[in-house]
Amino acid sequence: IPAMFREIVAGLSARFPGRLETLLFYLDRHIELDGEVHSELAFRMLSLLCGGDAARWEEARQAAVCALQSRLDLWNSVSDLLPTG
Repeated sequence: IPAMFREIVAGLSARFPGRLETLLFYLDRHIELDGEVHSELAFRMLSLLCGGDAARWEEARQAAVCALQSRLDLWNSVSDLLPTG
């Protein structure tokens, strides 16, 4: 996933050269932390919370889907506010 987001950041940088530096810095840092630190900690936490309980794993999966949809909605809203060309 981090590679996918790095492509998005690169695309934004190319599309809006010099105009989104603060946002691009934030996104780069967020991608770095998610890919190198947060993902490992989240996996450990989830394993501790869900253990061998299939119902807990399903609840966690549903929560993840909901969170991803919310992120998609957020970034679509951000994209709608960006100037075109």
